[in-house]
Amino acid sequence: MSQRYRYHQRHKRLGGFQVYAVFDGYADTIERQRPKANVDFPRILSSYEDWILSRENLKDPTRKTHRNHMSTAKQVMRWLEEEHSTLHLTPRQIERWWDKLNSTYTTSTANKRLVKLRHLLKQAVDLGMIERNPCDEANAKVQDAEVVNPFRILNTEEVAKMKQRLFDKWDLYTSPNALKERKRPLYGCLPTAMYLGLYAGLRNEEVLQLTWDALNLKPKGTLAVQEVICHNTGKRWIPKDREVRRLGLNENLREALIKEKERQD
Repeated sequence: MSQRYRYHQRHKRLGGFQVYAVFDGYADTIERQRPKANVDFPRILSSYEDWILSRENLKDPTRKTHRNHMSTAKQVMRWLEEEHSTLHLTPRQIERWWDKLNSTYTTSTANKRLVKLRHLLKQAVDLGMIERNPCDEANAKVQDAEVVNPFRILNTEEVAKMKQRLFDKWDLYTSPNALKERKRPLYGCLPTAMYLGLYAGLRNEEVLQLTWDALNLKPKGTLAVQEVICHNTGKRWIPKDREVRRLGLNENLREALIKEKERQD
């Protein structure tokens, strides 16, 4: 029996996805031969959004949760359009993409993108654009989330100790002489950052990008977390998830900001 005959006997019963898994070149050839006219990416995305909104806890398209869903779905959709415009992916191609995700992003981000890919391809199947979902055949499964330490809320005594420590060292933190006395002078930034964290709940990056233009200290005071353009570099900063919001100022925070503004002026 010839080697070629034995080879054909061994592989003659392979299905479509099994052939893709054995022959990489076969997958590329088939994908190039597929017609592109029946793939409508905007329609897939619209169908996915309708499906997400039909879920019981996601009916409001203006919610941050829904915006996050769609942002991740659009990122995955761009990858599909650029790399697999016919949507005829193989399980092996998905596995390679999954491995790259895990080597580049956190477990949480990789899981979200894999789930979105599965859902988007399911919409393509339901719309008749592809025959079956290759994610069902791929060895790519959502992983357990990374174990992280939970956030802990400071109690009243801890807040009082922090404020007392700042009061004891206030001259060191706010005096212009600190610029000469310290290699990395704080010069007012630590007290302000601490108060913004305690009483406004701002993220570190939001504190760093805050400008006086975003503050209205009269009458009760408000703080706007908004898009900022750096005066020196011209770079644009946008809040995480484009979460532009306006916050009321706690009296303690308002007094601290007024003192800091007077010190800087």
